[in-house]
Amino acid sequence: MTPFEDLLFFDSQRAASPADALTILHLSGHLDFSRLENAIRETAKIFCVAGRIAVLEKNGTLDWSKEEFPIQIHHFLGKPTSENLPDSFISILEEPGIRFWIYEQPEEEKTQIWFQFHHLTTDALGSFLFLNRIFELYSEVGEKSLVCPQESEFRLECQPRMDAELKKNAFQQVFSYLVGQLNIFKKRSLEFCERPESTIGKKVIPSLILPKEQEKKDVFSATMPVLFQTFSHEETRRFLDIAHREGVSLNDLLLAAAFLACARVWKKSFGRLPQRPVLVAVPVSLRKGKFQKIPLRNLVSVVFLMEKLKKLPERRLFLQRIHQGMRNNSMKRKAELLLLELKWLCALRLRGDHRWGMKRFCRKEMLRTSFVFSNLGILFRSSELPRTSEGKLKIGSMILERVEQASPRTTNAALTIAAGTYAGRLHLGINHDPGRISDDTVHLFLRLMIEELKSYQDSFSGERK
Repeated sequence: MTPFEDLLFFDSQRAASPADALTILHLSGHLDFSRLENAIRETAKIFCVAGRIAVLEKNGTLDWSKEEFPIQIHHFLGKPTSENLPDSFISILEEPGIRFWIYEQPEEEKTQIWFQFHHLTTDALGSFLFLNRIFELYSEVGEKSLVCPQESEFRLECQPRMDAELKKNAFQQVFSYLVGQLNIFKKRSLEFCERPESTIGKKVIPSLILPKEQEKKDVFSATMPVLFQTFSHEETRRFLDIAHREGVSLNDLLLAAAFLACARVWKKSFGRLPQRPVLVAVPVSLRKGKFQKIPLRNLVSVVFLMEKLKKLPERRLFLQRIHQGMRNNSMKRKAELLLLELKWLCALRLRGDHRWGMKRFCRKEMLRTSFVFSNLGILFRSSELPRTSEGKLKIGSMILERVEQASPRTTNAALTIAAGTYAGRLHLGINHDPGRISDDTVHLFLRLMIEELKSYQDSFSGERK
């Protein structure tokens, strides 16, 4: 188990940390500071497109219009002290930038790197990509540079520009089309029915939607199917490259991936899904062997979930049942339950409300669909950096011993990042605020989805003739 696999599960006790959203790296071995500094600055250039660098705005979209992006590198000899800690007045919400505080202990051959990248939402994805690129350049492994499109090419990919009305409705139209294929929202009131036999990954968990006659009696008397769809390692990297190259919303990138997974599940079920609640879990396949244990901390999961838990006691009871199931089930089942538990803990901790994600997790009594995205530390799994026999990353002559995540916003920054960074909310097809959807995002979404959905539709219409 590598440090990065544990990162998002690190229960930070640095509640009084002086700066927002710090990633703290502990390394052993000799540090070549000048080479590290060059790698940092070179990576900053690589992460530009046509002279611009991505700045994540508060609404969760990446702004590529910033021409000057502050990069600060502070180098100290010795351990961190009260005099050289990050400035307590630095707010990453008000002062975007990339900042490093490097504490080198040459006698002991130990180094601490305190890293801050813009603001909290970029920690899980943006800072991991950034750090990985720095380490690869420092270690002289992988590609020396990325091929970035020129501004004319970048703009060409986004043509034609969409008018406001089309931009406002594009996501709703695509989602409505997909929902029609999945047969999920055929009726406003869904009744429980037994799931027919199927070869699709057949799992049963406590249902979050109940038949009306049982609603007041037993919260967990019903069940619903779980359909698993897996993305390959290459597809994951492609999604990340698209996000980096085109500067779209990271939430919408994973939303598109979720829709893509739903379409594939629909294809596996021969174009037919029961008209009832369906949960689609989408793990990224990074397993090396058939018999390897479920790599829970390697997963990026998207839960497509309809729920009707309106009261906090009901949600707590739901978590209690998960805990009970974990005690009584096999290892694989425990992993699945733990993953599900993590998502609900995220929602409960944030009270279902996030600045750029879920608006209200439980709203009135209406059935709705909720997307909960969780990045569980998979990005460094794709790194070209070598590893020790213990699975630790080797960065030149250094070894990454552990990683800490510190944030003053919560005593558990891990859950904040896991839920907050990739938290999305859909209400019958309305994704976030339509005013926040950029032309670039819409084009990306359409490019990922439309052709694949059409191919599925054509293939099944041909079979029915």
